[in-house]
Amino acid sequence: MGSIPELGRWKEFKCHMKWTSGHVWVTEKPLVTNAYFFQYKYVLLDEEKTNLIAWERGIDRIADLEILPKVQHGNTHKFYDFSSGKNF
Repeated sequence: MGSIPELGRWKEFKCHMKWTSGHVWVTEKPLVTNAYFFQYKYVLLDEEKTNLIAWERGIDRIADLEILPKVQHGNTHKFYDFSSGKNF
């Protein structure tokens, strides 16, 4: 969950992740945003992805996309591949 619409603005569970080998969690769909930074936390949901089981403790995490290399595609969209560290 997080502060941007793509992460539900702290009110909806919109960006789901799945576990892969090596204990790596990846998003089910690419996260595309025009925000340069946002706050977020990890939450654990039940199998139906509707009920909250646990909320990450501590202060909010911050994603600062300005520190990543930028690539322009089309008009103004910037795309980043968070899982590999590469942008596209």
